[in-house]
Amino acid sequence: MKNILTFIFSVYTFFLKPFVSVLHWVEKKFPEYKRPNERPMEYAFALKTIAKYYPREVLDIGTGKTAFPHLVYNCGLKITAVDKIDGYWGFGMFNRHFPIINMDITKANWVEKFDLVTCISTLEHIPDFDDAVKAMVKTLKIGGHLLITVPYNKTDFVPDIYKHPEGGYGKDFLFIGRIYNQENIQKWEQDNNIQLTDNEYYKFFTGKYWTQGERIIPANLVENNSLAQLACLLFIKK
Repeated sequence: MKNILTFIFSVYTFFLKPFVSVLHWVEKKFPEYKRPNERPMEYAFALKTIAKYYPREVLDIGTGKTAFPHLVYNCGLKITAVDKIDGYWGFGMFNRHFPIINMDITKANWVEKFDLVTCISTLEHIPDFDDAVKAMVKTLKIGGHLLITVPYNKTDFVPDIYKHPEGGYGKDFLFIGRIYNQENIQKWEQDNNIQLTDNEYYKFFTGKYWTQGERIIPANLVENNSLAQLACLLFIKK
């Protein structure tokens, strides 16, 4: 049976290669991202967590078109990836790296429990963010970890930085971009019986908030103070 499946996959790969090659050319010729972004810090934080705990079952929320779940899969872990494809993505979305389940996490009712749930640069786009955190915690085993990365300011909650008069970009985006603060983090802990166990904070822009001012490359690792604009957070479920 294994030999038959191997043969079928080889034939499939042979006929698929020309189409993927065209896609590779297009992506190289017309890159989606014009400048370095926050993914190196976020992915490094996630991979550091995986290297420390080696979770067997991982759930990634808001994968989009990224290859992150395939990267985790290549680490030898079992991973499930979900995204709200209908509505949020306009004309829809296809991930060529990994199968994505079309799901609104705020309405999810998982029977399966996970050792690690990751939500990388996604929570800021979810209107019902407290419900999303609650749903993610519900999918965790006791002692499991929730990893969230979000735009951050220690004191200020910003409902949508893309609509801020001094926002640097995003005014035409179809989705929101919230900035969370320390009060939000404490509320997530209190409401969901989770505890912050690890964190990293970065300054990415010369202005006060995310998107404001000039982009700092490479970003500065900072303390949890007025300079912080991105938070990488790891919680444990008690």
